[in-house]
Amino acid sequence: SPPNRRAPRAEELPPSRYDQEYADIIVDVDQAYWQIVSIAAKNRLAESYASLLHQLEHDVRVSVDAGVMTEADVLQVKVKANEADMLLTKSRNGLTLAKMLLCKRIGLPLESEIVLADEGAEMIPVAEKDPVKDIESVYSDRPETRSLSLASGIYDKKAKIARADMLPKVALTANLLMTNPNAFHGISHSWNGGMFNAGVMVSVPLFHGFEATNKYRKAKAEATLYDSQYDDARELILLQVTQQDKLYDEAMEKLTMASSNLDSAEENLRSATVGFEAGVIDADTVLAAQTAWLQAHSERIDAATELQMAAANLRKAQGDISENK
Repeated sequence: SPPNRRAPRAEELPPSRYDQEYADIIVDVDQAYWQIVSIAAKNRLAESYASLLHQLEHDVRVSVDAGVMTEADVLQVKVKANEADMLLTKSRNGLTLAKMLLCKRIGLPLESEIVLADEGAEMIPVAEKDPVKDIESVYSDRPETRSLSLASGIYDKKAKIARADMLPKVALTANLLMTNPNAFHGISHSWNGGMFNAGVMVSVPLFHGFEATNKYRKAKAEATLYDSQYDDARELILLQVTQQDKLYDEAMEKLTMASSNLDSAEENLRSATVGFEAGVIDADTVLAAQTAWLQAHSERIDAATELQMAAANLRKAQGDISENK
């Protein structure tokens, strides 16, 4: 029957919509995952920063005892050390909350103890860009365009079926009549002979009626609507892919700059520490170098996290996030 011819396409619609929701969930979980990795990295950074400041505080006290520095220098460093301790406390609390959020998103009890694979990494890994696919492959892999294409095909078939109901119907008929005794050869008991006829039967509807006409127009309008939505979706997908590809490149450039700045900050801190121990650099200079070192590390963490999310969004834009892939 006509509806059965549409059934295979209709059955494909729910999986396509499921794939779209699945892709959204994957990106959300990715975001929660890398947020935890980022906070864990900043937690270790806060520990290192606090350790540097407490060591500097100890060294300044030794210098005060030696008569080469004053209590004002100690207080200045102590304030920074206290700020670092508070930063560490906030970082630890943030890590706990971020893990609870991830547990919620993946269906685990909020109090579950989880340790992520990249949580203890010294550096957040650099996300590689997947090969950019041709746009037609992207269209075929994106669940939105698959759904719209299937829906358009369904309503197009529906319109054709409705139109067919309004067209003339032609039927071919044929029959063979045989009698025994055979009336065509006298009163003969044989099956030789008979009568065969064939014909064509045509049914022409003179009046379609409001219901049939409205059914066709509605199906045609729905098919046209889905065709228009499909074309709009293709344009938006092309824009998304181009935008996410550019955002990935920008994030990679930002990470490269952040890594270079971190190298400079580490060298600057090393030189300042050596100069302070040699007595040729004051505590203010060391504090400034430590602050710059902290900021450079933090920016590198943020840039690496942003790159991970840019890669995830690019995969989603290209239709590479699917349970079946």
